[in-house]
Parts: sequence; structure tokens; C-alpha cells
Amino acid sequence: MRKLVTVFTIIAFLAGCSGLPFAPVQQESLSQHLDKVKSNLSALPADIVHSPNPLWTALTSTDLLGVCMVADIATTAVALNSGKFVEANPVLKPFIGPHNFVPLILVSALIWYAVWRYNEPKLTAFANVIKCGVVAHNLFVIHGAGIMH
Repeated sequence: MRKLVTVFTIIAFLAGCSGLPFAPVQQESLSQHLDKVKSNLSALPADIVHSPNPLWTALTSTDLLGVCMVADIATTAVALNSGKFVEANPVLKPFIGPHNFVPLILVSALIWYAVWRYNEPKLTAFANVIKCGVVAHNLFVIHGAGIMH
């Protein structure tokens, strides 16, 4: 459990560093909460807030890709180390297992390099959809198996 808390603390820290509004909501009045939401929104990069299509701007963000890659590695590590799951990706399955995540990290690094090298918004959006979707799937599976509550 301590490892899981550490992993998610790192993810939360990285999300905070990327400028995402990521803070727990405390007991407060509605007007205080709305003021905090406004200040969190002002902390977002200006190109996302003032974009005509904020969803597309977020999807093409390399910051989001970095957060999803770290979360993918962390959630895969938690699932595989529990002993209840094996890697679902048929390409990585023969190479990855409990305590052996180097191939997963290398694949993430190659994806990051391709996105950085080609600097194509559609490629970045595609990578974000895939990586963040994998994270959502991993969290669903981990929670359903009772590994994480």
C-alpha cells in the first residue's frame, strides 16, 4: 500500500508541475470554491484557456502526454506486481513482467521521441488518447480487482 501511495504522490506532483489544477477541495462555501476554481483556471496555460477549442488544445498538449505516460507505467507496475495480471499488449507481453518494466519505459520514451521529433498535433492527440485510455483502463481493472480502493 505504501508503494501505491508513493506512486500516486509522484503522479500528483507531476500533474501539479504541468500546470494542471490538481488540488483537493476542502470544506468551504460555494463562493469560496468558485473563487478557487477561477484561480485554478487562471493557472492553466493561456493557449488552453483562450483557445476556440480547449479540448483539442488539451489533447495536443505534450504535458498531458507526459502525465499519461508516467501514469501508464505506474498503473501497469501496480497491476503486474500484484500478481493478478499479465501485460495485455501482445508486443510487450513476452518482455514485461513483475519487476521488469524497462521495455514499457523504452516504448514510452520512443513514443515521446516520435511526438517531439515530428511535432504533429494529430500525432500528439492520437498518443494522448491511447495513453490516457490505457491509464483509465488500468485504473478500472486495478480498482475492480480490489488492489486499489
